[in-house]
Amino acid sequence: MDTSFEVLYKSLEAKVLKLQQKMIEIKNENVQLQAKLNEQLELNQNMRVQLNECQEKIRLLKDAGVLSMLEKEDSERMQHRIDNLVREIDQCIALMTNE
Repeated sequence: MDTSFEVLYKSLEAKVLKLQQKMIEIKNENVQLQAKLNEQLELNQNMRVQLNECQEKIRLLKDAGVLSMLEKEDSERMQHRIDNLVREIDQCIALMTNE
């Protein structure tokens, strides 16, 4: 009987040691994951600050009328580009019609 208890005790002791080792591994992994989480939270906060700064700049540009001037220039430039493309298409159609 003593030997079966000793075998059982040794088996139980080995399992406890395995569990302790696994617990240490999980704690280490938890520390690493917590550090990554903190990095990501900090990065997220920095990105939010940048976003707010950009939104504030846009608001200021709109208030100053600069943004509408830039949008007007862009739309005028795009209209000019479209006009040029339409002319080129018309020329191509004319050339095809003459052939």
